[in-house]
Formats: sequence, structure tokens, C-alpha cells
Amino acid sequence: MKHYRRTGLVLASLTILASGNAYAQKWNYLTYDASGPGSMGQISLEERGGEAEFRMQAVALDSCYRSALKATVERTESTITITPTPRMGGCEKIRFVLNADGSGGYREILNSDSWVREKRDRVLTLRK
Repeated sequence: MKHYRRTGLVLASLTILASGNAYAQKWNYLTYDASGPGSMGQISLEERGGEAEFRMQAVALDSCYRSALKATVERTESTITITPTPRMGGCEKIRFVLNADGSGGYREILNSDSWVREKRDRVLTLRK
């Protein structure tokens, strides 16, 4: 009986420790250049200690996205919305609206005071 109690305590302790660990997800991300679709890259989100970090990785990234960015994350039952904080002045304000099941999503650009859905397909699917 003591063995079962000790095992339960160990499992409970591990659960508490795990809850403080980082949570990360990655999605495919299709870039575009002047001639059309470019290379496949990825976007990632890591959440740790109440803070969210967004990162974009692809060939020839704009300087606005070449490093990790703080982000705001909003979750509903069906979507995850990631809004990176612009790195510097002059960078477009963008956000990603992703299906919570990983099946797709889209990018939006802030135009004055409203979000406008981008027409390009970014192939935003969860990486496994």
C-alpha cells in the first residue's frame, strides 16, 4: 500500500513540474516573392511562464521577422490567434489565425484599425 501512495506522490509532483514547462507548436509556412510562391518555412510558438514567443524561419526573411518576437495568443475552441509584437518601427502588424486542430489557417495584416485577411495561401498546417 505504501508503494502505491509513493507512486501517486511522484506522479503528482511530476505533473506539477510539467505544468511549468514550455509548450511549443510549429506550423508550415509558405513564403512568397515577386514571382509567386517561394520556399516552405515554418512559424513556431513557444509559451513559458505566461509569456509567448513567436519565431518565423524561412529563406530570405524580412528583417522584421529574423529573430524571436513576443506575441499575444488568444485561444478559442476552434482557433489559435497569434499576434507577434513588431520588432521595430516600419514593420507590418500581422497575426496568424490557425485552426486549433492543425488543419489550416491564414495570415491577417492590420490595415489602419481593422484586420484584413491575406489572399495568399500560406499552407499553415501543423508540423508533426
